[in-house]
Amino acid sequence: MNELLKKPLAHPEDLGKPIPGWPDATSVCMPRWEDNVGYEEGDLRVIDALACGYPRFVYHPFVQDLIAACERRFPANGRCFVAFPSRRVAESCCQYLTDDSSSEPAIHDFGALGIHAVSVNTAHSESVRSYWQHSGDVISPRMAKAALAPEPGWSDGKEIKEVLRHRIADYLDVPVEYVFLYPSGMSAIFNTWRALHDLYPELKSVQFGFPYVDTLRIQQKFGAGYHFLSAGDDESLTLLEAILRTGPIMGVFCEFPMNPLMNSPNLERLADLAEQYQFPIVVDETLGTFVNIQVIPPADIVTTSLTKFFSGAGDVMGGAVVVNPNGRVAETLIGKITAEYEDNLWSEDAVILEKNSRSLSDRMAKINSNAEAVCRFLVDHPAVEKLYYPHYSTRANYDQFRRVGGGYGGVFSVVLKNPSVNAPKFFDALEISKGPSLGTNFSLACPYSILAHYNELDFIEEHGVSRYLIRISVGLEEASDLVARLKAALSAIPLPD
Repeated sequence: MNELLKKPLAHPEDLGKPIPGWPDATSVCMPRWEDNVGYEEGDLRVIDALACGYPRFVYHPFVQDLIAACERRFPANGRCFVAFPSRRVAESCCQYLTDDSSSEPAIHDFGALGIHAVSVNTAHSESVRSYWQHSGDVISPRMAKAALAPEPGWSDGKEIKEVLRHRIADYLDVPVEYVFLYPSGMSAIFNTWRALHDLYPELKSVQFGFPYVDTLRIQQKFGAGYHFLSAGDDESLTLLEAILRTGPIMGVFCEFPMNPLMNSPNLERLADLAEQYQFPIVVDETLGTFVNIQVIPPADIVTTSLTKFFSGAGDVMGGAVVVNPNGRVAETLIGKITAEYEDNLWSEDAVILEKNSRSLSDRMAKINSNAEAVCRFLVDHPAVEKLYYPHYSTRANYDQFRRVGGGYGGVFSVVLKNPSVNAPKFFDALEISKGPSLGTNFSLACPYSILAHYNELDFIEEHGVSRYLIRISVGLEEASDLVARLKAALSAIPLPD
């Protein structure tokens, strides 16, 4: 990791290298704009070069080996396999797939570590893969490797997981029994959604503000439907109240701040509506982090991706759900989540998460300071059309829940002037590691809209997200060094007259 602070993976010859450079990396280098477009379009020049990828989107090599082992163990002509960490997850996948009976899903017990595979007709391979991506209930590379060992070892990691749960509980000042661990941040969101859906199966959810792509996908592809209030602003609150007058909702999902536009919803007014109409508020605080913000209350449920800033190293996945013990539906929620909870966080991943997260507070202080310095440089730069960062985006809403001494986080997004020309030039010239994900101890940049929404760019622009938006996650480099790198990349594009 320290090497990446000085020598980022950002050059054409780095295409496909893991970021960071070891087997359990959660990102992969795609250094040029055209590489990211090529990835989305299935260009073999890019696909064949990837040593790994973000583990929910690209099967890690160890997971590929596990799937291949399933194919050998359960031969079935014309069928493809995906492995899941438990039978219950496999059954949930099959339930998702049976909306189309031609998929003919089947479950196979792999016989190690509780792993079960789902097989479907090859024509439905993308459907089973989409469940893996959207649900986040995945097998980690470490679990896959352990399952393929000659004598698979197993430990529930109970003690180290208790340390993790206590650490999270201490940050949010809740009893530890209100903290639940999951194999990914998306799994935390999906299982929260499922708990609420099981409680209120006929009701629609509300997505308040433009969210990370798979949070939206869950609400689009599962359940009774959703209301999408993409702006997440005061006008959206008025629209929400109009919806509430027509009948109850399952709950409101929002991010604080939102990814990628970095706006923060007015949680105080949302809480007033929640009190009046008795619905739960689910807040994903991944970009804000436990160190910077405290959203209990008004949140009834907090979700977070432990993969990101909590870990920082970019070498492990995990997620958490925290229930507000004094929330509107706390007793009902705790009962539901506890009754259905399944611990699918692999023990070795818990060990890495615990070790990495010991330095969270110190790391975030440095990252906050770096991001502020970088954004001060960018906010008035003549080449910048729009900078998205909580310090400048709905700051009053963010400040209401910012901790004493807390900062504005390490993630910002930028749209340049004349973006169709300048965004690719700037991105290609940028001397920052380039790949998916965020929250790493080293800075990381990606053309977010291209990677997350390539097949719906017109749709996202209708909701205020530029197709040329670049998201940057700031790391532990020296602030002056980061500013110099940005200045050099901006010099590669012409300034407006």
